[in-house]
Amino acid sequence: DALRDVLREREDGAWWHERIAGESFPAAARALRRLRGSRDAPLVGRDAQMAGLHEALERVKRGTGGTMLVSGPAGIGKSRLLHDFLEDLMAPDGPLLLAGRCPAEAVQVHHPFREALQGYLGAEPDVPGDDLPAYFKTFLADRAQARPVVLGIEDVQRASEASLALLEALTHAIETLPLLLVVTWRSDEVEAGSALHTFLTNTAARPGTGSIPLAPLEREGIEEFLI
Repeated sequence: DALRDVLREREDGAWWHERIAGESFPAAARALRRLRGSRDAPLVGRDAQMAGLHEALERVKRGTGGTMLVSGPAGIGKSRLLHDFLEDLMAPDGPLLLAGRCPAEAVQVHHPFREALQGYLGAEPDVPGDDLPAYFKTFLADRAQARPVVLGIEDVQRASEASLALLEALTHAIETLPLLLVVTWRSDEVEAGSALHTFLTNTAARPGTGSIPLAPLEREGIEEFLI
């Protein structure tokens, strides 16, 4: 009887909404819209870097959480790489995809995490600023019981100290969670001794952390782009 109800109700039913609408395509599509990255031209010359992200996800699927630090100067393609990686993962049985940005002038504390939650919930999370770190960590832990989670945080060179503190807490939490944290940052905007420098140094030293520095395209990549 329950199966007949599911098949009859299809996408209008609670079962479909919970397992597909709430966990996959709408949430994933909202996550992708958070990222800037033009879609006018194909991603070229980044096969090795894309493979590195997929290899990190495979380790997460085996139960080992990890962090990938994607760096490079402005305009090098960090956002596009993250966007296309998340796009590759869109599937009903794929990982839960979340994304948030650190804008130049954040209106709220923990802005990128609120964006990630809003992308999943479809509405602004009703959580006070001081309570958000605990709420977000519990949210991830609960969702990760059902499927791996990929969280992309963009432009952390603009992140507040509160957001960097939550990011660092997540790099500790992923030791016991199937979570892949992908962080992008501008390598030419890091000051020695800053909160960002401390976060990057501490995170790079942690087990399960990988680095993807993006360099200008080689000649072959430029030619492929121009063709």
